[in-house]
This record gives sequence, structure tokens and C-alpha cells, in this order.
Amino acid sequence: MALVHAELTATCNSLGCVIDNKYVIDPQCSEAIRDLIKFLRRDGDDHEIRRFLGAANIVETDLLPILIEYANKSEMFDLIIRLLVNLTTPALLIYNEQLPADKVPRQYYLQLELHLQKYKRAFTNIKVWKIIANKLAEVIQAEYHEKGEEKVLSTVRLLILVRNILHVPADNDAECRPDNDANLHDQVIWAMHQSQLIDIIMYIACSENEQQYYLHALEIISLMLRDQNATELATASVNRSETDKQRDEQELKIVLEKERQEKIEKSKKYSGSRHSKFGGRYVVSGMKSIGENDMVVSSMTSNVNKAFDRYKNRLKTPRNRMPLKDTITDRKSAFSVRLFLKEFCIEFLHGAYNTFMKHIREILVRSKGQPNDESYYFWSIQFFMEFNRNNIFEIKLVSETMSLHIFHFVQERIEEIRLKLITDKKKIPLWSKRMHLGLKAYKELMETLLLMYQSKESTLQSSARTILTNLFYVVEYRDLLLSLLNFYDEIKFSRMYLKDLIETNHVFMKLLEDLGKRQRNLVVQKITRVNKNKKSSKKTKTANKVSPEDDDTVWTNISPDLKETILFHELVVDSINARPYDPVSEVSMEDQKVEAMHRIKMHIKHKRLEEAVKLLRASREVWPENDVFGKPRLSSDEELDILKEIFFADLGIPMTDGDENMTESNNPNDNENDATDDEEDEENADQIRIEENNFEFIDFVKKFAKPKILQACCQLLKDFETNSTYTNHVVVKLLHRITFDCKYSALMFQASVFRIFQKIFSSKNPHHKELKHFAIFIIRKFTDATKKNNKVFVELLFWKDLKTAYEIEEGYDTNPKEVSTNWTEEQEDELHRLHEEYLQNMPDEDELTWICKNLIKQDRSRKSVSKKLKSIGIICKNKQKIVNREFSEAEIVQITQLFQEFRETNNPISFIMEKLDVLRPKKLIIDKIVELGLVRDRKELWKKNSKKANKCKYY
Repeated sequence: MALVHAELTATCNSLGCVIDNKYVIDPQCSEAIRDLIKFLRRDGDDHEIRRFLGAANIVETDLLPILIEYANKSEMFDLIIRLLVNLTTPALLIYNEQLPADKVPRQYYLQLELHLQKYKRAFTNIKVWKIIANKLAEVIQAEYHEKGEEKVLSTVRLLILVRNILHVPADNDAECRPDNDANLHDQVIWAMHQSQLIDIIMYIACSENEQQYYLHALEIISLMLRDQNATELATASVNRSETDKQRDEQELKIVLEKERQEKIEKSKKYSGSRHSKFGGRYVVSGMKSIGENDMVVSSMTSNVNKAFDRYKNRLKTPRNRMPLKDTITDRKSAFSVRLFLKEFCIEFLHGAYNTFMKHIREILVRSKGQPNDESYYFWSIQFFMEFNRNNIFEIKLVSETMSLHIFHFVQERIEEIRLKLITDKKKIPLWSKRMHLGLKAYKELMETLLLMYQSKESTLQSSARTILTNLFYVVEYRDLLLSLLNFYDEIKFSRMYLKDLIETNHVFMKLLEDLGKRQRNLVVQKITRVNKNKKSSKKTKTANKVSPEDDDTVWTNISPDLKETILFHELVVDSINARPYDPVSEVSMEDQKVEAMHRIKMHIKHKRLEEAVKLLRASREVWPENDVFGKPRLSSDEELDILKEIFFADLGIPMTDGDENMTESNNPNDNENDATDDEEDEENADQIRIEENNFEFIDFVKKFAKPKILQACCQLLKDFETNSTYTNHVVVKLLHRITFDCKYSALMFQASVFRIFQKIFSSKNPHHKELKHFAIFIIRKFTDATKKNNKVFVELLFWKDLKTAYEIEEGYDTNPKEVSTNWTEEQEDELHRLHEEYLQNMPDEDELTWICKNLIKQDRSRKSVSKKLKSIGIICKNKQKIVNREFSEAEIVQITQLFQEFRETNNPISFIMEKLDVLRPKKLIIDKIVELGLVRDRKELWKKNSKKANKCKYY
């Protein structure tokens, strides 16, 4: 290493020296610069060569003087620029955008940062920037055919050098510069402004011929304005406004009040009634020592914890569990710097923003840039839209980034970054910063949308309403902020991120609530999961059950057209769909008859009237017996009646063979869908289905009633003294929606929250009035809960979910949906008793409703009672009551008489079931008939009863 240092020293000495206040280069200067470039290429992981050159400070002592004196020598100039670009490379980029965790590499990283700050201080010289500006102007002003690859490459190097210098972070602690004073970054920007380099950057952004430099220009602009607050910059003017004066006075009063309170507390601490020499022993009231006596201490203390062990150290939080610190700080630059930056922003908005941002987004979509370029794009959306909103709001200046596809782009990138936070855990701070930039861009989009929505211009209102309707309609857009709040973790995200997230969600919910009130029938998408199992899926796929009211409506609407089709159309039965019987099929003739009626019914439902009539007449020729499809030579009214009987007949579950899939659906791909559905049924998978329904705002708010979201809100509320008034209002508004509107106040019964309320009550700041009102509301709810539940004090130690919160207020044996899923023996006996009473009295209403009304304890849902009745053998439905007990003598006599009366019919069991006084299952009736010896063969009776083709005749 000593040999390397010697070689580096000799090479640096070969650059040149200062003679008579003028830098004179050595004859071997060009070779020395080339050697330094080669040395840097062979630098190791410890970056020894880079650190040596930084300690030697050759940038200020040698390289910049050479650049100033010998700028006309193009070869020398290019070599100097190449070396400067290498030396000024950001330290974070050298370490692959990941801060070193070990002690020694972290020291090397800090050394590189110090060297870069020295380089930046050297670049406050205006002469350096004039030379760079002149070189850029020469290349840009040249004709297109004169711009070769070498000139383009030199231009890119100059822009990267400007980027590197602006990228160097400011050391505010070392500079000790207050607001409204020019720090090192402001001095560099002012030097660039005086050298007219910023005007060249503006020209690049405005010119469509320089699109290849757009990403470099965007990066330079973002680094120029990174310490600026867009709102402060937009309101900067020569004369201070009354609002600024009042705000500064208020801040000064807060600082003075804080200082006065500290002096009072300090005087109280050291000014006692007794002199300090009169020390002694003191008793800690209410605290027992090892024995039965009170604890004795040797000195007074204001901190009770010191009475236990004054030398006890707190446990350190592990490095990987420490909360992420805020790195973004807003600072007021010098007044002159702010004024010219304001003019730059106004000029950029009027002349370049829309076209510039359009081309940048096209580059990002095509993935032509670097992975971190989208961060600068998000920053520019946030900064310039906020500046436009607070300066003179003109939507035409930012129209390119105020559209639905921009919302989609930002939402898509946020989802990608969230996935990176889960998978790439080594770069969590980097992805967290990018996530914050994306969130701030989304926040500014919502703020601008709110301003458009509240505008008095009808065009702006209609445009905002259109974007909002599309935005709220899609589930992914509507639940984005909710998912981000659920994903929040203080280890991964900073406090400023949480603040921006809750403020963005406040604007979003405000717009959603207002639009929901104006459009009462706001239709949105909803994702539902359907649990598909083998039993239910077959029924849902093959049988589309329609209620009687729907059938009546369909028939009423379609019967006139159907009658006209029967009267005035001569239909020839020659198509494949009108062939009801297939003699080659393995399906029996009776089953094919039933399927023919199913096909007729589906033709009528789908308004294929000619096919329905054709199929009816063809079926009449195949099955002329029993007049199921009517007699030959029917009149139009009689044929219409036959079609009506088939349409309203309960034909059961249709078969899936033959052409059924094609007749029931117009989609020719149904067979393929059915095949895939069968595979899903075998796996018992959950099917995700998107439905449309009317939006209910209160249901959307209930999604936020989760312990994790409440913890995040209370974490931000904990710093209410340093928060702005708007931030405190936003947090309280969200908590108010959850606790008051949704009536979930018990979720806030937590000890840490009550400690925050204590501090709020002791605050004398008039801006904390809203916080006090909310705290009083929660405390009153808590005192009401203590009267009913004496265990609520223990619940203060835990965060609660909805079920626990409900039990705290209503009792631990209750549940908002159902009290308990278990049934005791007494409750089962009660069901049997009510069932027997129902059979004796036979009231007008159905059995399930009657049993639910007459339960002693009304704490069971109808679904739970129905499920229990099925499990104990008593099956209750809305339209039939099935009894599972022994037949009485009167029932036996009635069954015998009815069987003798209807035994010659094709379906005797159905007639017997209709005439019985006490309804029985079909299987029990057949078993009883066989037991009484009324039939010889049980199979014959089942065969008669299974002829479904005759159902429509007796419907």
C-alpha cells in the first residue's frame, strides 16, 4: 500500500503547479491524468485510491485550475472531465445504493462523503460553471450533422458532472446555516444561475431535438430543487404577506412559550422549601420495600423509576429493528435563490412540463432508463403540480399528468416497489424512499383532483367527476391506500411517509364520501370469493334457478312475440337443434324427453322463439303418447299453453350431454370453460368473481377498523405537539370515522392512547381543541363501559379487534353475528319440543320461521337454526315441512286410501304427497307402502315415480 501511495503522490506532482497566481501544467500532465484514471479503475473494495486522492484534494488544487486555464485544449479538457466525473461519483452509488453495515466500511463511506463535500465547495467558483456552460452551448447549437458520437458523449459527461456535484448531500450541522441564509448548495445553484447553465438546462427540457438528454435534465432539475418546499417557493414574493408574518409570529410565540416552561420547571426542581444541606431520608408513598414498611430513599427525585435502580440502563433496540429515520428536510434558502428558482419553475411549467413529462413517461414505460429514473419522475409530478396548485392554478399547465392512465402508472409502480420491499430486504431503505416518492406523487394527484372537483368551472368539475368515477369503480384503485396502511411498518417506513399516507387517505375518503352523496347509486366493482366444491358447483353450473317472480316477468314480456311466432311463421323442422331424439345416444328415451323440455325452456328464456316452437313440434312427433307435447293439429292458443306449462315446470337438473351446452349459452367456448371448472372443482379451489354493486361509504370505512391501522394513527398522534394543525385534524378525522360513525369506540381503549390523551389535556395550545374533544368522547365511552364491564381495565393493555371490542361493550358471551356455535342438550330438546308443537298446531307460517320466533333465547340466526335442524334429523324448508317420526293409524289409513285411488296413474307418489295431511319424505312413503303390502315390487313403484317427463302435465 505504501508503494501505491508513493506512485499516486508522484503522479499528482506531475500535474503541475501554481506560479505567479497562475497554474502551469507539467509536460507529462496528460499522461498523469490518464494514469489516475487507470488507478481508479483498479481501485479495490476499500476504495483506498479514491480516498487518497480525496485527502490530497487534487480537485480544488489541480484539476479545476487546469480546467479553467486550459479549457481551449479539447483533449486536455476531455481528460479532466473524465477524471472529475469519476472522482465526484456519489458515494452511495459506489456502494451499490446500500449503506455499509460494518464499522470500517462505514468509516470509509463517511470519508468519501467528506471528500465530496470538499469538491462541492470548490465548485462554487463561477468560472468553472461558465466553462461548462460554454461547452454545452457549443454542442447544442451545432447542426445535427455536426453532432458526432464524441460530442454527444462529452455532453453526457458534462451533464453527469453537474448531476454529481448537485447530488452531494449538504452537511447542515457542520455549516450551521439558519433558514434564509445561503448554504453550500445554494451557493452552487447561484453560481450555475450566474453562469447561465440553468438556462441551458431549460433549453434542453424545452427542445424536442434534445430528447436523448431528457433524463439527465430531469435528474439535474430534481437535485436543484430537492431542498425546496413547493408551497413555500410558490408563495415567495418581494413583499412578505400577512399570512407569512402571522405564521412566523406564531412560531416565535411557541418557541418562547416552550423556553419559558423549561425555565419554570427548572426553577421548581431546584427551589425547595428546605436548604440543600438539610438532606435526609424520604419515604415513597404507596411503594413497599422488601418488608412490610414503605420504601425509603436517600434523596428526592422527580423520576419514580430511579427509585428502583438509578444505575439501570435501558435495553438497546437492535439495529435491524430500529425505526427508519426521516431523511427528507425542507429548508428555506436565501431569498434571492428562492426568487430565481420560482421564476425557473414558472417558466418550466409554461414552456416544457407537458411535453417533457410525456416523453419521460414513454421512456420509463419502454424501460429505456435506469431503475431509479422513475423516482425523479414521481418527484417532478409532486413538486410541479404542488407548485402550480399554490401559485396560480391552471390545469392546462399540468394536463399531461392529470389523467387516469397516470393514476394507473403510479399505482402499478407502487405495487412493484411494495413487492421489492418484501423480497429485497437488504435494500429496504432504498425501496422505502422510492415508495415515499410514489406516494407523494399520488397525494398531489389527489390534491389537484380535489381542487378541480371543488372548482366553480363546470368543465373542471365534470373532468374531475369522470376521473373519480373511474378511479373509485376499480377495486385496485379504491383499496390502494387501505392496503398501504395495512402494510405500514415503522421499521420499513419513516414517520414522514406515515404522515403523507394518512393525509392522502384523508383527501381520498373526502372525495369518495362527497361523490357517494351526490351520486346515490354509485356503482363500483366488488371482488367476491366463491368456494367451489363438488356438490354445489355442479348445481351452479348446470342449473340456473330463477325465482317465480322472474319467470312470470319473462313470460309476460315474451308471450305476445311467442304467439305471433306460432301464428304467422311456417317453421320447417330440419335443423340439428330441432332434433329432440338421438337413437345412437346411450341416454334413455325418457331422459331425452326431459332434456328436450329443458332445451325448449332455455330457448324461450334466451328469446330464441322459432327454435322453441320447432323443437316443440318435433318432440310432439317423437313422443305423441300422454299428450306431453300436445296433440296433433293444435290451435295457437293450445300450443301456447303447452309452452307455458313447459316453461313453468320444475324439470330438475338438466343433463350436460349432447347439445345442451350449446343451446343454453350463446358462447361456443362453454365446453372448454366447463372442463376447466371441473378441474377446479376437483381441487376445491376458491373462485374470484368480480361483481358490481351500489357503493356504501360506511362499509368502506369499516375496512379501516383494524388494530394495525389504529396503531399507525396513534403513532402519528403521539407527536401531536410537533405535528401541523392539518396533520392532527387528518388523524382525528380518520379515528372519528371509525369510532363515531362506525360505533367502534372500544377499539381505542388502550393505555398508550390514554397516555397521549393526558398530554393533550395538559396542552394549552388553542389548535389542540379538536384533539381534546375527541379525547373527551373516548374517555366518556370508556367510563360507560366500566359500568357494564369491570374487566375493561385489563383490556387497556392490549390492542383489540372488532370481536373483542364488541364483547367489551356488550358482554363476553355475545357476538354481533351469533352468540355461540355450540348447542347444549337443553337447546336441542327445545328444538324437538317446538317441532312437536308445530306439528300439533300447524300454523300458517313455515316451521323454520315459527321455531325461530318461539325460541326462549333470541340469540340464534335463522341459518344456524336451519343447520341444526338438519343435523338432528328435522329438515325445515320455507315451503315444505318434513317430519321424521312414526306413522299414526290415521295416516296409515289415509295412505292406503290414496294409493288405491291413484295407483293407476303414472306418478302415484306425487298425488299421495299432495293429499297427505302431514307431509312426509318420498322415501318414507314408499317404504310404508311396501311395508303395508300394497305393491309387490318396490322397484316398479320407483320406476313409475321417476318418470319426470309427465311432471309438466300435472304441474
